[in-house]
Formats: sequence, C-alpha cells, structure tokens
Amino acid sequence: GVGMFAVALGWLVLGTHAFSVDSLKAKGVRDLRKILLDMKGSTRGIVEKNELVQRILDLQDTCLFNEDAYNCASEIEVTIGKPVTEKLQDLDCITYQTHRKPKVLIVLLHGHGANKEDLYSITSQIIAQFPSLQARFIFPQAPITLQYGSYTWWDLDIGDLMSRLMQFGPRELFNGQSDEVMADVQTRIQNIIETQLSLLNLAPSQVLIGGFSQGSFLATQITLNYKDDFGGLAILSGGLYVPDKWTNLVKKKREGISIVQSHGTADPIIPYQQGLMLKKLFEDAKWNYRFIPFNGQHSIPRESIQALGNIAFSLQKQMT
Repeated sequence: GVGMFAVALGWLVLGTHAFSVDSLKAKGVRDLRKILLDMKGSTRGIVEKNELVQRILDLQDTCLFNEDAYNCASEIEVTIGKPVTEKLQDLDCITYQTHRKPKVLIVLLHGHGANKEDLYSITSQIIAQFPSLQARFIFPQAPITLQYGSYTWWDLDIGDLMSRLMQFGPRELFNGQSDEVMADVQTRIQNIIETQLSLLNLAPSQVLIGGFSQGSFLATQITLNYKDDFGGLAILSGGLYVPDKWTNLVKKKREGISIVQSHGTADPIIPYQQGLMLKKLFEDAKWNYRFIPFNGQHSIPRESIQALGNIAFSLQKQMT
C-alpha cells in the first residue's frame, strides 16, 4: 500500500508537481523521452513533442518525487472508497479515502472502552452529506486493552471519577488531572498526523481532528499544544479535563481553527456542566467556536456530525 511504500522512502511525498508545462516545453524531445522513461512511462506511439509533455504531466500526479528522483512504481496504490486496516505508529487503525488526492485529513479518536470501529460510521454520514468531499479518514485504536474489543487511551479510573462526582460535584470532576497520562498517545497521534501530511502534501490547516469522550480530551490536548494551527477540532461529549493547563493554553488564540462542541443535557458520564465549562473557556478566548447542546445522554447527535462535515468541506474549499 502507499503508506508502507512512502514510509520506506522516508521524506518523499505523493503528488508533488515536478514540472510545469513551460519547463517541459523548454526541453528537447530526447530529454522528454528520458524523463518519461525514468517515470516508468511508455514512449510507444508518441511522436509529437506536445504528446510527450502531456504524458509526463499526466504521470507525475501519480509519482513520488523529490528533485531528480522518481518513484512511479506500480505498487503505489491507494484504496479508494473502501476501509483499510493498517498499523500507524504501532496503533491499529481503520483508514478510508474518498479520492486519490485528498484535500482534507480527518482523524477521529474513540472513547474509553470502545475501539477503532466505533466512530467509523461517521464516514458514510459525512460522505452522504458531501459526496464531493476529497478526504482521508483515520480512526486509530487506543493502545491499552481493557477486554476483547474494548480499549482506552490511558488508564482512566471510572470508579474514582464517579465518586469524585458524587463528593465534589460536576465542576470539580477533573480538578488535579495531569496531562502527563496522555503524553505517549499524544505523541503517537501527532506523529501519525505529521507523516500523513507529508505523504498527502497537505498543510496542518487541512487537518480536522476530533474525538468522543476520552478521545475528545486527547483531540483537545493535541490541538492546544500543537505547534501549528489545525483547520478544525470536534469535541463530542468532552469536558475540561486538564483545567489549569488548558486555561492557559487557550489564551493563545488560534484564528484559523474552527471548533464544534456537542454535549447531551442529560449526560450521566461527563456531566453537561463540564461541557459548559469548556464552552466558556473557548468563548471567553474568542475562538471560532460553535456549541451544540442536545436533548440526550452520552452520545453523538446527527447535528454535530453535520457540523463536522461542514468544517471538513470548508477546509476543502479553502484549497480550491
């Protein structure tokens, strides 16, 4: 697959244009034939110089290119329109690509006790909403096994959290939590994103990262700490997990990030008040932010999936 091949090549990227029409037309026929053969293209039946130029332009979109090195090997294939299971940063992932040249990278992180398949159904809902979306979706699976089919991003003591909730109330639920528990998975997800951006020749501003519950804590942590601005952040049933650090980090306003947050008013796991605290944090800092309350519990409403799709499609339109 393209992922393994590109990793083996290191710093080569997919679809980087080596030549413009003018630079090719300035070359002689012999040079053009050599370029085409280097790209593993056939010169058979091509007589006119203009035909050579067009053939090179057609081919270079499918090649891995760096300076004078071409890698147009036949094994470079991308599966379009079907889920692929692969390992990225030693995490089991489902990937799904809608187009050979994606314009948006969407990374969605499942909640505590779920797995990589949990949020995958979001893909079909977004594609139904935006059939022309050119995106690569990645659904990583958390590394710690709780039981068969059930995983967590870091050890989360649900019993302790529930007793804290009963004793201190929803506002104090996450007081004293440290972001150090996230360090390993934060690095891994960041590395996945950076490798994919290089492979797809995209900028961080074309990334939409999101998560549900514990996955949303991780997505928020990565977004607030990352060196560049992502394009979007989706917080689905999240909360103010690291109050002290996030309160400081959010002051560094990121103009380019569109945030959507949804929360059920009857959520028994992460109380609605926690969602409102996170809402206040972003609104006070005047980020580009939308809050979607819904009449429900610990779940994802259709409206928030639609909002996620809207952000993804707006990121694609920024590239055209």
